[in-house]
Amino acid sequence: MPAVTAPALRAPPTGRAWSAWVRRQSTSRSAPAACRCSSRAPRRPRKKPVYTSAQIDQLAAYISSLGAGPAAPTKDQYSPEGADVAKGGELFRLNCSQCHNFTGKGGALSNGKFAPNLEGVDPKHVYEAMQTGPQNMPSFPDTVLSQKNKKDIVAYLDEVNSSKSESPGGLGLGGFGPVSEGLFAWVFGLGALIAVAIWVAPGPQRPRSHE
Repeated sequence: MPAVTAPALRAPPTGRAWSAWVRRQSTSRSAPAACRCSSRAPRRPRKKPVYTSAQIDQLAAYISSLGAGPAAPTKDQYSPEGADVAKGGELFRLNCSQCHNFTGKGGALSNGKFAPNLEGVDPKHVYEAMQTGPQNMPSFPDTVLSQKNKKDIVAYLDEVNSSKSESPGGLGLGGFGPVSEGLFAWVFGLGALIAVAIWVAPGPQRPRSHE
């Protein structure tokens, strides 16, 4: 019977051992399947965690003993309750929308890189990602984004991707904003106008014959 091997975890930067990093890597499987030296490495599909919650806590505690770094956030830190959603939206558009889109839909980046869709992601994982900066994402320590700021961003993502969230513009078209909406209006709107113009225009008239 072949031995069962646990998934390999990419080590954090030298000198920094993070319990938050361990928890996120162990519970959110979104790393490239090939060597990270290639930015075009294919991405694994999301899988269920291999370790139990208790085992992840033990791993995080051990890694935390090896060096300083951000600890796993508490529920009060990442819970959307009591947060300023409007402020979170402002901060997200300023710091995150360049890669993740202004509604967190994600998308393609340069050199074959990719920003994941944040819809349906656990608020704790979103908070931990801001703490640790996984893969191509920069980290946002408390000196850059305070704990309150992070909480506001988590609340904004929870609100904007909620089933109760209204879209005044109608169909979201992937949340890409005026680019896709403008293209839709240009292709279908202009095409409809041309079709109507052809339909209402008088047909060619035959010259009358003189008897």
